[in-house]
Amino acid sequence: MRHVLHAFLFMYCALGAGCNRGGTPPGEALDYAQLLSLYADPLRIARLDVEQAEIVSSVDPGGGNNDFNNFAGREGEGLAVLADLKGPGVVTRFWTTGGGGAKQRLQFFFDDESTPRIDATVEELSKGRPPFDAPLSRSEQSCWWTYVPIPFNKRLKIVAETDNFTHEGWPRLFYQVNHSRSPKGQGVESFPVGLNSEQALALKTFSSVWATGGHAADGTLMDPMVIAAGESKTVFSAEGPELISALRVRIENLTLAEHLWISIYWDGEAQASVSLPLPLLAGKVWLAPRFESAYFGQRGQEFFLRYPMPFKGHARVQ
Repeated sequence: MRHVLHAFLFMYCALGAGCNRGGTPPGEALDYAQLLSLYADPLRIARLDVEQAEIVSSVDPGGGNNDFNNFAGREGEGLAVLADLKGPGVVTRFWTTGGGGAKQRLQFFFDDESTPRIDATVEELSKGRPPFDAPLSRSEQSCWWTYVPIPFNKRLKIVAETDNFTHEGWPRLFYQVNHSRSPKGQGVESFPVGLNSEQALALKTFSSVWATGGHAADGTLMDPMVIAAGESKTVFSAEGPELISALRVRIENLTLAEHLWISIYWDGEAQASVSLPLPLLAGKVWLAPRFESAYFGQRGQEFFLRYPMPFKGHARVQ
């Protein structure tokens, strides 16, 4: 059995030359536009000096399957604290389902203020209440989630109305709050009540980058090649230090994609660090005919991986 493999490999930024670090002088607080500019770099995830990601959720503390109504605390009658975070930090993702459904009210209190800067029901947020509109925020399958960065300088307390919510019965509120410290521990301006023109433009750019991947289109185009069943060929080899920012593979016969394994070797090692079928490498699950995210996806006969992969000495894709 034979099939044609068109392999495309894109090189983006040489580590030896130094990638753009950007940022703000130490000691100065980041405003919202500056923070969004930092987070709009898809290659930032490959850095070793970025902040550790953490999560607060309704997970069952006993290790069971009752991942609901496990709150961080209570706030008066009928109110539950979903998260109480110390700053400076940034919420990078918020997800919730259940509870009061569309009428579930959420409140975000910043820096010990008595009035929440975000105060809305899930229904109001699901309708795209600015700045929580698509594609960074969405309501799907009875869940609401957002990837709009929510910075807080001193403290962020997220509260939900939870009348009669118990560990045994209904309603059941599920939630996840992903967060991290602010970049390099710098102070940040807490989430603005309304975005000015500069902040709105920065958020639009941030949204566009994460919807498309934001990588440069130039790269190394490999010649089409034929690979027989059981055969292995090297499609790319390069000396480091460098960084692979994208790998695109177009296969002539999609029915053979799951039988085509991609292996990546670093620094002359005999064992591959990455080795899996092409669809899984591109993040495909189940039978989705087309899918796409900032780092993974498929468009027709083409699969792509845009996850940045730095290497020190040598890289070989087979």
